[in-house]
Amino acid sequence: MSAPFATTTGDGDFYDDPAEAVDRLIEIYDANTAYLVDCYAEACADVAGGGDAPAPVTACYPELRFTVDVVEDVDAALSHGFVDRAGTYATTIARPRLFARYLRDQIADLLASHGGEIEVRVSDTPIPLRLTPTFDDTAPVDGLDAVDLAVIDRGFTPVDSAFVDDVIADGEADFLSLPIKPLSLFAAPRVDLALQRLEHYTGSSAEHIQRFVLFTNYQLHTDVFLEYAASLTSGGNGGASGEDDSIEEAGTSQSPYTRLICPGDVSFPIGEVPGPAECRAHASSAQMPAYHLVREDGLGVSIIDIGVGPSNAKTITDCLAVLRPHCWMMVGHCAGLDGRMRIGDMILANGYDRADGVLDDLVPLEKPIPPIAEVQMAVTAALRRVSGLDGDELRKRLRTGTVLSTSDRNWEWRAQSDIYRELQKSTAIGVEMESATIAANGYRFRVPYGALLSVSDMPLHDQPKLPKAARAFYQASKVEHLMTAVRACEAMSSNPAELHSRKLRRPVGEVAFR
Repeated sequence: MSAPFATTTGDGDFYDDPAEAVDRLIEIYDANTAYLVDCYAEACADVAGGGDAPAPVTACYPELRFTVDVVEDVDAALSHGFVDRAGTYATTIARPRLFARYLRDQIADLLASHGGEIEVRVSDTPIPLRLTPTFDDTAPVDGLDAVDLAVIDRGFTPVDSAFVDDVIADGEADFLSLPIKPLSLFAAPRVDLALQRLEHYTGSSAEHIQRFVLFTNYQLHTDVFLEYAASLTSGGNGGASGEDDSIEEAGTSQSPYTRLICPGDVSFPIGEVPGPAECRAHASSAQMPAYHLVREDGLGVSIIDIGVGPSNAKTITDCLAVLRPHCWMMVGHCAGLDGRMRIGDMILANGYDRADGVLDDLVPLEKPIPPIAEVQMAVTAALRRVSGLDGDELRKRLRTGTVLSTSDRNWEWRAQSDIYRELQKSTAIGVEMESATIAANGYRFRVPYGALLSVSDMPLHDQPKLPKAARAFYQASKVEHLMTAVRACEAMSSNPAELHSRKLRRPVGEVAFR
């Protein structure tokens, strides 16, 4: 068994080539996680053979460090890739192979802004055995009972909640007094645990999740997504510049996507994607089943059925944030509040009335959640293309405005006087449950966000959601609604750097990595 890379006590290795730095991160991480797994297997064999419990075993995450002696002029257009004061900055790194492209880009941006070299070293943060990607805690261990396994486990680093937090992202780190300041939003244990939970919730390996993510509450939306995937042919642009956007005609446009990944990591090459029922074969094993139209550059589209409610929305975005998406967007239904609306009209949220309560302690209500202009423009252009409408006709179908998000699904089952009193103090034009949480967590984690909602009912105008009308609405609206979001993501993928607005960067104490 090879020895792990020991904690660096002096200087680490210095690189001016981002690719070489990332290769070194991978080398350290792979060696140290393999060491842990090998030691565990050896300890199990020893105890099963009557030997003693193992001595404590530790291996640590790799770390990136960057030191800036003098901060000179930095490009004012940048939203990331720089530090705003002299000092030493560092972050521990988990799963560097998964994040290789991201890390190379961030290191390159940092060196372009400040010059110098990036340091790679071994941190003093131990890797929990159960967070190593190759450890299988379900594998049978012959000759050992639960007591034996518990004794063996005590020799390895556990998953310690003290190392898993969001103090950097939430602006609670004492930035001024820290001798070594954070380089990224998340430390390695937070990333590792989030990835494990993400894979559990979605039924997908984290490597398959694309940089553009759609959230839905409805299988009908995932079915439209799957039908679109089935219509594509390999090579080309996926209809990104074509004229006909019906699913039936999509197959005439070749696709940049290489495959569709379904829950259970079931993979279908583009051109061989079956119907939705077969794609959903393993979806029941996941709480929030996810499907991924994969591009080799990671700029494809994932859709996740997150279920209903702001708690679910927070759960999934808390985990997804570590993957640093370019955009996440809610594609949901809402109640319309303007009597001039019609069932099937769409709302593009440009403000959020947060009545869900989920993130109030982390993103105070007095903090505005600004719209991301690039997302707004992409969605508007996509609906124009998908619907064929323009000018006044498009404006009648698509409203921009404030969305009220609540944790009470039966919000309208209250005295009319109470509802009217509240709404008279609001400019909300729609009510739903998830969009404000998704936007607030996007603001919190610096992930561009949006919400495209379709009006499914108007209970204050005597049009409650009833089964027959709901089914008719679903069938009439689903393709246009979902495909607008997909086309918007495809358009934004042509220049994702534009999405990372400076309005998501704090004026002081912000990290350098996107």
